[in-house]
Amino acid sequence: MIDFIVFSGDLTNTGKTEEFLAAKRELIEPVMEAAGLKDRYDRLFLIPGNHDVDRDIVSLLNQDLYNKPQQVIDEYFIHEKYREVILSPLANYDKFVHELLGGDEQPAKGYVQSFEADCKRKISVIGINTAWSSGLHKDIEGHVDDKGRLRVVESQFGSFLPAAPDAGIYIALMHHPFEWFNQDNDTVDPGTIEDWLRAKCHFVLRGHKHEPRAQSVKDDVGDFVTIAAGSLFAKEDHSEMPPNGYNIVQLNFLTGKGKVFTRHFNNRKHAWVPGDSNTPPDPVGCWTFTLPQGPDRLSPFDGCKILLVDNSKRFLKSRAKVLEVKGKYIVRPASTFAEADRLINSEDFDLAMIDVRMEHDDLLDDEGNKIIDHSGITYSKQVVEMGIPVIMMTVYKEDNDAIIESLTGPNHATDYVFKDDIELFMKKIQLVLRDTP
Repeated sequence: MIDFIVFSGDLTNTGKTEEFLAAKRELIEPVMEAAGLKDRYDRLFLIPGNHDVDRDIVSLLNQDLYNKPQQVIDEYFIHEKYREVILSPLANYDKFVHELLGGDEQPAKGYVQSFEADCKRKISVIGINTAWSSGLHKDIEGHVDDKGRLRVVESQFGSFLPAAPDAGIYIALMHHPFEWFNQDNDTVDPGTIEDWLRAKCHFVLRGHKHEPRAQSVKDDVGDFVTIAAGSLFAKEDHSEMPPNGYNIVQLNFLTGKGKVFTRHFNNRKHAWVPGDSNTPPDPVGCWTFTLPQGPDRLSPFDGCKILLVDNSKRFLKSRAKVLEVKGKYIVRPASTFAEADRLINSEDFDLAMIDVRMEHDDLLDDEGNKIIDHSGITYSKQVVEMGIPVIMMTVYKEDNDAIIESLTGPNHATDYVFKDDIELFMKKIQLVLRDTP
C-alpha cells in the first residue's frame, strides 16, 4: 500500500500553464490512480524545480539578484510584496498547485504539511524551494549557469519545524543537491543547510540530476537518509539522458530498516525493470538502509496507540505520562469500561492494557459497594475479540490464578505485568507490539 507520493520538481520543461495541465493529465492523475490514491491530493507533495520556472519572467528580473546579501534576501522572503516579485517566475506553478490541491497548503515560497499515515505515524513534509533563483546567472556565452549560485536562505526553512513539533517523521523535500547552493558572500552555505536538515530531519528527498541515488549520512551533527529521484523524461531517445526512472521507499519500523526500490524504463523491452541504468542487472533493484536517528530516534513503536484501562485515575495519569515521554506512545486512559468502549469505537488501538481487578461499572453489593470480581479479565476477552492484543496489569501476587485464566482459553490476553516494575512494564509493551502481526 502506498501512503503518499512525492514529485521533487520539474513537472514541466518551461513552466508554462499548458505544460502543467499536461503534467496533471498525463502524469499526476495516472500515477495517483495506479498507487490507489485517486483524488487523494492530501497525500501528494510537490516542490518546484528549475524547469518549472518561467524563464520569460526571469529575464525581467534583476540578474544580480542571486548575488544579494543574505539579509536582503531574507527580507524579500519575509515581506509579501517583495516575495511576490522574486517568486513571480513561479506564478504559473503556484496557480497550478493551488488549483490542483484545492488550497494554499503547498505554496512556492515553501511549506510544512503534516498528516497521519496509514501506519498511524505523523509525518511532516517540509517543502524547500531551491529553484526560485534558477536562470538568474548566465555565463559569458549567455547560457544559464546555476551550479554553486542558487540561493536558499534561512527564512525559507528555519521557521517550518516549529509548526509541526509533534511529528514522528520529518521529511525535507527539495529539488537541487546541496552543491548547487550559493557559497559566495555571506549567504547560507550548503554546509549550513545540510547541517540544519541533518539535525532536524530524518529524510531528504530531491531530484535534478535525473539519476536515482540513496545515501545514509551520519556524523556528530546528526544523520539522515538522502534519496534522489530518477527522471521521467518525456522523449524516448535517451542517448543523452538517463532512462525514465522512479523509486518506491519502504520503511519497516519493526525491523528498524528501510528499502529503496529503484525502477527504470527499458525501451527495448518497453517495460519497467528493477534497478537503475548505472548498476548491473538486479532482479530486485533494492538498497537497504538503517532507519536514521534524526532529531529523535525512529523507534519501531513510536506513535503506537495504547488504551490504558484502570479504576485509579491517579495511576492512569502517572503511567500515561511515562509511556508518552519514555516510550513515545500515544496513550488513551479510561477509568471505566464505558469510557473504554467509547474510545475503542472511535479510535484504532495497537494495544490495550487492562487491570485484572478492574471493577465492573454496575456490579454492586447490597450496600451499594462495587464488587471486585476480576471483571477486567472478562472485558479483556471482549477487547481481544475486536482484534486488539491485551496485556493484563496487577499489583497483587495473589492474582496469579486470575492471570493464568486471562492467558488461556479463547480470546486470551497476550501477557501480564506488575504495575510497579516500570522497566519490565516498558519491555513487555515492546515485546507484545513486536510479536503482533
